[in-house]
Amino acid sequence: MGELVSDLEQDARRRFVRWDANLWQRLLSGPAHQLAEALQAAAVPEAQASQILESYLRLGAEAIGLGYLFPSSVGSNFFTLAWNELVPRHLAKLPAGRQAATLAACWNLGENLEGSPLWLRRIFMRLCTDLSELGHLEDLVTHVSKRALEPPAQALGGGFSIAWVHLASEDHRFLPGSLHFVAPTVACVHDRHRTAAGGRDAAT
Repeated sequence: MGELVSDLEQDARRRFVRWDANLWQRLLSGPAHQLAEALQAAAVPEAQASQILESYLRLGAEAIGLGYLFPSSVGSNFFTLAWNELVPRHLAKLPAGRQAATLAACWNLGENLEGSPLWLRRIFMRLCTDLSELGHLEDLVTHVSKRALEPPAQALGGGFSIAWVHLASEDHRFLPGSLHFVAPTVACVHDRHRTAAGGRDAAT
């Protein structure tokens, strides 16, 4: 697929100011190579495997150009997790008829999360890190949506309860400040010491 790779890179260089050639090369030599080997090991027909790999590379180039996919040293989001680990490791295990649709679902979820609040992105990152197969991705989205965004099935009532949350286990520098609900079952705690800088989200 050398000609395709060359065409994708040339097109991306022309379209995207944020194009990262080094990251593209790491994607090709690492995750893309792993996906190609997994498709071959799963005996996916050559024509279909080529289509899946082409779609993966096209979307990967788009993600790099749009800034959705970035080096792990900078941070992590669903795109970096999906394109570097989940798709290369699990996509070939799915039935042949579901592979293209699941790849599209990964892209759609990642793109939607990029425009979502930080707390929602962190919930998905935590849960998706432990995914053992991509076939459960849609169930995971439904589960998180119901648990986090919809009102509880049972009314909370007029009383209250106290819960201790050891935030230092998540971030030893975290200094709890103001707290508020962002969804019926999600509370957001702001760090009163660190604030947003350089375009990054404030620590929460």
